[in-house]
Amino acid sequence: MTRDEETYLTEVEIVRITKKHYAKAQCRVLAELNPPLPFQPGGDGRPLVLRAVHDAWLGLKPTAKRRRPRLEGLSA
Repeated sequence: MTRDEETYLTEVEIVRITKKHYAKAQCRVLAELNPPLPFQPGGDGRPLVLRAVHDAWLGLKPTAKRRRPRLEGLSA
């Protein structure tokens, strides 16, 4: 999962939620959900939905990320 996929829902996930493939229709469905799922139109018109907002919208509690030590400065 890329950093962008960690931050925003993927196109596949948006299609799965909205059942629509066109950006304008996806935005309409997201706005008409009860309650609406907040999104921001991207530069290409496709809706950008923050993963954290989506999870909160579903009522999921955020999970703590495990911190890992940074080892890139150590030499073998």
